[in-house]
Amino acid sequence: MLESTQDVGATPPLSQRIHQIRASLPSQVLLVAVTKQVEVGRMRLAYQAGIRDFAESRVQDLHEKKNSLRTSRT
Repeated sequence: MLESTQDVGATPPLSQRIHQIRASLPSQVLLVAVTKQVEVGRMRLAYQAGIRDFAESRVQDLHEKKNSLRTSRT
């Protein structure tokens, strides 16, 4: 059995994880956030961290999330 020295419960903030992923990708790769079963608040955090491309598997969910994001802008 392998032992981990990293605290399993310690997840870096979403913006930090996005930055780390982007830094590891070649510049020609488009990072797309898949939002199936993701709350609008988490999508907003991803947007604030620079994500501009989202994917949703159900059109109805896409429309609901899109409308929710539009109406909650400040």
